[in-house]
Amino acid sequence: MRTDHSESTAFAESLTQNPYVLSPWNLTGFIIWARTADEDDIDQAIGVVSIIDHFNPRFPFGEPPVIIERPDLDREWTMLHLACTDEDCDLCQRAWGEYDFFWIGPWTCPTIVGDEDEDVHTISLRAGACGCGLHDMILR
Repeated sequence: MRTDHSESTAFAESLTQNPYVLSPWNLTGFIIWARTADEDDIDQAIGVVSIIDHFNPRFPFGEPPVIIERPDLDREWTMLHLACTDEDCDLCQRAWGEYDFFWIGPWTCPTIVGDEDEDVHTISLRAGACGCGLHDMILR
């Protein structure tokens, strides 16, 4: 049993955010990672990460939950969904039901992270050619 608080939260503290990550690819990577990740790492990640939902008239109270199931651990986790709070958000105004998952961790393939100078199409092409296994399900 760990008693050092800094050791027990080290994983959560290593997680960062990047607004230029491809959210669907990144969330898929998170779900794939959680299938085999250490239980303590999942607990820490779930305590930190969240999905930002943009307005969708089909789901006025938010998108359906993302549930991580681990039968081998006899556990499941529900990811936190937060509503976008940006009053000028283009995604919310379009009402397409998009979401953001900007959390960067061991589930994030570097090919799906861009920067302010790259468009989504360029990042998607690079990620599609990767074959790393972290986001393969998005292509199926």
